[in-house]
Amino acid sequence: INGKPPKCGIIIHIEQVYYVCARSIVRSNLWDAEAQVDRRAVPSPAQVIALRHDKDAAAMNENYEQRMKELY
Repeated sequence: INGKPPKCGIIIHIEQVYYVCARSIVRSNLWDAEAQVDRRAVPSPAQVIALRHDKDAAAMNENYEQRMKELY
């Protein structure tokens, strides 16, 4: 907030999701192509980390992609 990093954060691990009602899925427009954001417009997790820690985003992204391939 106001250019200051947060003092703490939380990590949430989701194991199951229960939808409140079917209407919430319809209202979300998940399947409406016009409502979806171009994935190239959203930074990768590695890019977010690199920008946050003033690191080289391209190198961080390359390392991140390689680590994800190794893990999965």
